[in-house]
Amino acid sequence: MPVIRGVKEDRADIPPIALANYRFQYKMNDEQRRECVQAYYSAISFMDAQVGHVVDSLDRLGLADKTVIVFISDHGYHMGEHGLWQKMSISKRAPACQC
Repeated sequence: MPVIRGVKEDRADIPPIALANYRFQYKMNDEQRRECVQAYYSAISFMDAQVGHVVDSLDRLGLADKTVIVFISDHGYHMGEHGLWQKMSISKRAPACQC
């Protein structure tokens, strides 16, 4: 069973410039895509557990009411969205749109 379906239809309304770096995307089979998704969700679960340790420690030390936790992140991976998996999209080096 494919992990991502309807990629061609999904890309129909995306400007060509947004997909200019697709040729650099690693072409994965479905098993590799499943492993990629599993690893990504594992990383999210691990980060969630680490934040839980920080919050628990703040509670234990009586600092929770005096502490602001700020969590920042980058945009993450595409994870199959529009058939893309890596972070490369809308590159500054992409050719001009021929729309």
